[in-house]
Amino acid sequence: LGAVGIANLWLRNASLAGPGLVSAAGREMTGLIGLGQEEEARRVQNMALSGEWIWTAVAALALLLGSACYHEPLIRYGLWLCALALLLQKGCAMYANAAYARQQFAFQADANAVQKIAAPLIVLALIVSLGGYAIYLAAILSAALTLAWYGKRGKPLGFAFRFEAAELRARV
Repeated sequence: LGAVGIANLWLRNASLAGPGLVSAAGREMTGLIGLGQEEEARRVQNMALSGEWIWTAVAALALLLGSACYHEPLIRYGLWLCALALLLQKGCAMYANAAYARQQFAFQADANAVQKIAAPLIVLALIVSLGGYAIYLAAILSAALTLAWYGKRGKPLGFAFRFEAAELRARV
C-alpha cells in the first residue's frame, strides 16, 4: 500500500496548502452574526468560499498534472481520484465552517459522524474487490454522503459565487 500512501500524501499536502480564507471568514462571520449583520456575514462567507474554491481547483489540477509523473496505475489513477476527493472534502469543510459560524453544533456533530463512520465501512466493503482503490473511493464516497447530508438536513446558508479580487488580495 505504499502507492496509496504516496497519493494520499499528495492529497494531504494539497488540502493543507490553501490560503485559509474560509477559516478566517468563519471567525469574522461569527462576530458579524453576533452583531446582527447577517447580510455582511453572508457576503464575507461567499467571498471567502469563492477564493477558496479557486484555490482548490488549482490544487486539484496540480494533482491531475502530478499523476503524469507516475507510471504505477494505483498512483496515477489514485491521484485522479484524490483530485475528486479534494474537491468533495473541501466542500464539506466549507459547509462545516459556515454551519459552525451559525452555531449549528448538533447538526455539525451528526454530519461529522456520518463522514467518520462511512469511510471505514466503505473500505471494509470494497477492499477485497478493489484493493487499494477502496481507500480512495472511501474518501470520495464518505465526503459525498456528508455533502448529501448537508443538502438534505442542513439549513440553507446562501452560498453564491462572489469574486472580489481586491478583498481577497487583502485577506491573503
